[in-house]
Amino acid sequence: MKIKEFFIVIIKSFNPDSYKELTKKKLGDAFHYLFFILILSMLLSGFIFLMKFNTITERLDKIYSQFDSFKVSFDVVQKQPVLLINDPKIVLDLTKNQANMTDEDYIITKEHLYRKKFDPDIMNFKLYSIETISLEQYEDLVTYKDKVKKFIVFILIILVPSAFLFLFTILSFKYLVEILIVTLLGVGYSTIKRYNVKSVDILKLAIYTSTLMILLELVSKPLFNLGILPLVVYLILFFVGLFMIQDRKFKVRKEKEE
Repeated sequence: MKIKEFFIVIIKSFNPDSYKELTKKKLGDAFHYLFFILILSMLLSGFIFLMKFNTITERLDKIYSQFDSFKVSFDVVQKQPVLLINDPKIVLDLTKNQANMTDEDYIITKEHLYRKKFDPDIMNFKLYSIETISLEQYEDLVTYKDKVKKFIVFILIILVPSAFLFLFTILSFKYLVEILIVTLLGVGYSTIKRYNVKSVDILKLAIYTSTLMILLELVSKPLFNLGILPLVVYLILFFVGLFMIQDRKFKVRKEKEE
């Protein structure tokens, strides 16, 4: 699906008069559209979150102003290293203070954070160098508040790819379940009302009418919680669409035969 066509379909998904046209598309195209709209909604939500990030740092400054000193320390005994994230590969290894990096991107020990940094060295035939960051400077959250904030931003940045993939998987499952449930409701309702609509068209309708729900839920998430409003809007659009795509001539003919 081309970008221009994708945005045209988004506009059509808001218009019940276009639902009959949308249900004529292939089922595979409908699922591709669903995942595209999910990615777009997540990106918009992430952008809004970044816009609010300055507000978050301002709140941190207000919290810091309430303390003269705020030292944090941990006494943790670890049996063996733990893989926190696979991509980038982050390992928590509190069993030692030094780290010999192999395929890891980051290693966190008791006293240091070791980071593999792209730094080509032609003379020694090396592509990477190891940067060592002392964690002691982050123990006093007030004295080193600027460094702590930078460290938090740094952690958030390296977590973005894994967090995005994790959220995409969870949200995909969530919306697929909701779409399947609504499809079953639509099949049952069309049977009772004797609509001449194919089950696969009801599924496609459930996918396309979910657009507004997904956009409302995810884009508004960093700002406020809309509760069940997006779901209510979804159900209204779906059942209006179900009425619009039915074969009314078939229903009239059936009633006359009876």
